[in-house]
Amino acid sequence: MKLEKNKVDQRNGSGSIKMVPEHQDDIYVLSSVIDAGDMVTSATTRKIQIDGKTQQRMMLTLKIKIETINVDLESCTIYLKGRTVVINEYVKLGSYHTIDITLGQSFELEKEEWPAMSIKLLKEATRPQPETAFIVFYERECVVSIVTRSKISIVLKQETKNRKFANIIKALEKYVGKVNLFVVASMFEIRNDFNKAVQASKELKEASGSFCVVKVPPECRGCSNSKVINTILTDKDLSKTFQGIQYIDDLREIDDFFVRFAKGSELVCIGMEDIREAMNYGALKRLMVTDEKMKPADVEERRKMEMFCKEVQAMNCKISVIPIAHFSGERLKDMGGVCAVLKFNYR
Repeated sequence: MKLEKNKVDQRNGSGSIKMVPEHQDDIYVLSSVIDAGDMVTSATTRKIQIDGKTQQRMMLTLKIKIETINVDLESCTIYLKGRTVVINEYVKLGSYHTIDITLGQSFELEKEEWPAMSIKLLKEATRPQPETAFIVFYERECVVSIVTRSKISIVLKQETKNRKFANIIKALEKYVGKVNLFVVASMFEIRNDFNKAVQASKELKEASGSFCVVKVPPECRGCSNSKVINTILTDKDLSKTFQGIQYIDDLREIDDFFVRFAKGSELVCIGMEDIREAMNYGALKRLMVTDEKMKPADVEERRKMEMFCKEVQAMNCKISVIPIAHFSGERLKDMGGVCAVLKFNYR
């Protein structure tokens, strides 16, 4: 979420906030923030009759008092219907109109009194996702990926048989100042050769403090790029390197679950039915759920999941949200998307 202008009076909480939703999660946040009775101002297109004959589509700015709110998370759109409250040359005052709020669209939301929770939700939505660049050298190629909580985006694949790094360095220079960390990784010595080449680049040399060189364990030979990245992110020896990035802590928790599960531990359970049963005995220690299951596209289903999580938290059970964009998240999705570690065996 991008907040463009905050005109809320700190004394009485009235006023407006101008903002732009940028992600699906922002649309969901707005579905919790926008209420009937609020007023929204936004640019919209309407067919206008000119001279009583010709119809022409025009861009207008409308302000309506909201009466109904409909949310479609799949299309990332909120439909706000209400009556116009400001005179417009082409639209009658008090006429019904629907304003569609979509990703990238600037709009202004006005309330008589802003609840503190609504302000908090909007501020949390503005926090940027930390980004990490992974430069992983395999036997014959280098794969450069930009990694966030929600996705692993491959931005370059480059053959490395001649150990020419110019294209790789050029690609990385674009991300100086945009990513938190550059991780150079390989099970081969080429990682050190590349790190020397980094020092020859003026742009990258200035960011050299953001570079980390990692040796990939031999058991990753032949693994997918996402599996290699997952191995690096969850390596306990590198915990200080990725300190403070919440989703990486969550990935470590789910990897610990998989280790327990593989050993046949009695202190794990899978699926909502077993987890509900464990809750009845007060046996839950940590719940792990994929981001996909945590945030379904259906608004009512998402609210049900939120209520379930509040029940879990009320029992002093920690919750880890596992992104399915990452290898461990894919594994959990294949197991149904939800699992837990127990305090004790209640069975």
